[in-house]
Amino acid sequence: MNKRAFRVLHIVVMITIVSSLCVLTSTVKILDSNMSNLKSLIISLNQNYRYNLKKEIVDRSSNDIQQLKSLEEVLKQLKHISSFNNAMKKKLNDVFSIDVLNVERIKEANVTIFNQTHGFKGSGTKIIINNKAYILSCAHLIKADGDMLCVKINNGDIYPLELVKYDDKVDLALYRIYDENVIPAMEISDVEPNEGSQLVVVGNPAYWEDIFTNGVLCKKTKDRYIFTNTIYFGNSGGAVLYRGKIVGVVSMISTYHDYPISISYGISTTLEQIKEFLKTVE
Repeated sequence: MNKRAFRVLHIVVMITIVSSLCVLTSTVKILDSNMSNLKSLIISLNQNYRYNLKKEIVDRSSNDIQQLKSLEEVLKQLKHISSFNNAMKKKLNDVFSIDVLNVERIKEANVTIFNQTHGFKGSGTKIIINNKAYILSCAHLIKADGDMLCVKINNGDIYPLELVKYDDKVDLALYRIYDENVIPAMEISDVEPNEGSQLVVVGNPAYWEDIFTNGVLCKKTKDRYIFTNTIYFGNSGGAVLYRGKIVGVVSMISTYHDYPISISYGISTTLEQIKEFLKTVE
């Protein structure tokens, strides 16, 4: 190979190398541009992902908060319903105050009092004071201190009565009975009935014994309960019960007649009068 041919070959190789370098440089620039675009795309996708994730979290939080508010509202309604149910239970307990399981005990504690001197009868209830047995009744069954009085209990046995005290003004009387454990006793209530409260009267009207009547306390004054329970002659001295305990003693009946209408109300002493009357009993 002569020198001229060698130079031509050298020039061709150099041109080829330069061209290759130019192509390589262009390719690198394209790759660099693509990498930059890819990086931008990745950054953009990352930002979008963060935004969407943040938005989803916010949306979920908002949804959770809304659900919590809804749950709180439901709980408030449940509490309201629970309070309403408790109020209704209390009202029903107040209205339906007859303790059915206690009826036999009430009947046994109810007694018939006979005034043998004057030939009339009434009702009374056995109570216990300081471990002693007494009969609580009304004073108008007594005409004089020397009246002969006796009591017939539920099983038909008759016992003499010893007058302990009586008060004509409040129409209350207390007798000592020496049966002690023959019949059960009733308790004096600690709770005052209110107007509208349901009352039960037990007594021995006419020729009947252990008669229950149900009614409502329609008027409460300082010294009298006025109620709608049906009563008759023989109920005098009988117990007025509220929630199964004594709150009054039947004193009289008030009747209004205007044909064809006839209205009657029972009248009794009050719980406060009974407590005051028994305060000095030893």
